[in-house]
Amino acid sequence: MNKAEGTGQRSKNRGPASARTRISLVCLSLAMVFLSSGAFAQDDALKLIETKRIEQQEKEEMLKKEEQRLSVIRKEVDEKIELYTKLLAKVEAAVKLIEQVKSDKLDNVVKAYESMPAEEAAVRLSVLDHDTALKIMVKMKSKKAGTT
Repeated sequence: MNKAEGTGQRSKNRGPASARTRISLVCLSLAMVFLSSGAFAQDDALKLIETKRIEQQEKEEMLKKEEQRLSVIRKEVDEKIELYTKLLAKVEAAVKLIEQVKSDKLDNVVKAYESMPAEEAAVRLSVLDHDTALKIMVKMKSKKAGTT
């Protein structure tokens, strides 16, 4: 019985130790699985972060290019505004000169009508269009205009 007891004793002693060893191995295996899955998750997170960083860099580069393009367009627009402003000033000066020439010519016509006899001036004014005759009459001295 000694042998059987000893064998039984050993198997009983081995049993719980073996079970503990197996449990420890299972726990160790599970821990490694969790750790490795955590590493995979960490790798996935790092890949995601790297992807986002690359996307952010691409967006920044695109924005810089767009900003440069807009800067060039702004410069062109400013140059055109300056050109058109100069042209507008020239046109306004030309219009002012034309108005001055017209006014000078009208002054000369008024002087001519004022120097005419009233009857002759009246006949000539009557054949002119209403607006022109009115402009001449307004510029004439009131004494002369009243007699025509």
